[in-house]
Amino acid sequence: MTSPSSSRAWPALSEHKWLRLVTFTLFYLCQGFPIGLSQIAFPAWLTAQGLDLADVASFTAIVTLPWAFKLVAGPFMDRLAFPAMGLRRPWVVLAQTMLVLASLILLGIHDPKTELGALTVACTLMNCFAAMQDVAVDGMAITVFRDDERGTATGFMVAGQVAGYSFTGWLCVVLLNDFGIPATGLLTACSVGAVGTIALLFRERPGERLLPWSRGEAHPEAPKPERRTGHLFLTLARLFVLPMGLVLVGVEASYRMLEGISLVWHPKIAIRDLGFSDEDYAKWVSIGSVTSAVVGLAMGLLIDRIGQKRGIIIGLASNAALYAILYFVSPSLKDPVFAAIMLTAVQLGSQWMFISTVSLFMKICGVRVAATQFSIYMALSNLAKSFGSKAYPTIEAETGPEGMFLFVSAVYVFGIVLIAFFDLARHKRTLVQLGEA
Repeated sequence: MTSPSSSRAWPALSEHKWLRLVTFTLFYLCQGFPIGLSQIAFPAWLTAQGLDLADVASFTAIVTLPWAFKLVAGPFMDRLAFPAMGLRRPWVVLAQTMLVLASLILLGIHDPKTELGALTVACTLMNCFAAMQDVAVDGMAITVFRDDERGTATGFMVAGQVAGYSFTGWLCVVLLNDFGIPATGLLTACSVGAVGTIALLFRERPGERLLPWSRGEAHPEAPKPERRTGHLFLTLARLFVLPMGLVLVGVEASYRMLEGISLVWHPKIAIRDLGFSDEDYAKWVSIGSVTSAVVGLAMGLLIDRIGQKRGIIIGLASNAALYAILYFVSPSLKDPVFAAIMLTAVQLGSQWMFISTVSLFMKICGVRVAATQFSIYMALSNLAKSFGSKAYPTIEAETGPEGMFLFVSAVYVFGIVLIAFFDLARHKRTLVQLGEA
């Protein structure tokens, strides 16, 4: 059993900026694995296997739904904590362990047409625990990163997640075609387990326990868990109805709904309309995602410099213009090179929007319930994403295949109108008045 002095052999996250950046990037890389499998690989593979588009849409909507229920995990984590091991770190360790076990369920599934229900359950469970980890990691990030680091940190973390799901999305399609579902599940379990060991090595703050049975104690400067459930929800209710938060939720929900649509729409265009293979589609998604992840590292620095609101306006305007252009040049998408360029441009726009909105959401949270409030904002945005996946067949039936491009462009324009009403300085003054700054 280690003594407090010997436990200092491994540094704490709160003490080293680059250790924080690398560790949180790896955490996000880890949660990208189940996202790539369930939201890129399986939709593309199931589409190529000839499953009905409505079944693919239902599968995608259901497996992404757990990300919308992070609002349940946030208050639970704020209420139940083990500060001696870190306020959030125990939840990260638990979530990663359960994610490994959920991935192993895929070892018993072989035929997607006859076992689609079991496949949906397995992928939904994987996303449940990935979402749980996301809540815990975000809670840690809010408390260990300084305010002037958050744009940079968001860029690094998002790059990790994108790298995780883009690489997994491509590789898992190859494995699904060559070896089947069990081998794919085994790869996911091993990958999560390997990266997950990071959570066992580094404390949030010096003097805390590495493991429940190790020696250590809660750091005196660490945030205290909220033990009063009624007070927690009252504070959340007061903060959530603030006008600027509602404006930002509206902007986030609109563009995340479009991301949900793209999870079903893009593979349908590539595989069924244009005749690309599922492996080619996944490969180009992977290349575009990695490109956007690398560029995203610089995006975080630039967005910190120009401001998050201005970054959101630029992202919304760029995406609106891109989809309007695609409406007029859609026949050119049959050219693989042109299609890949457009797909990469879409992913770059999504990356820019994600970094801008996430770092701004961090800034509008109250200090005492930051993790829970942030998880609720992210949960609502993911609910919009699930809604988009489910609603896509109906929307396309009304707009027509080409009209979808104009519909998406119009929603981005709507987001620009909403964000024009956002005033961060006004929101900060309100937080000061409420004692939450």
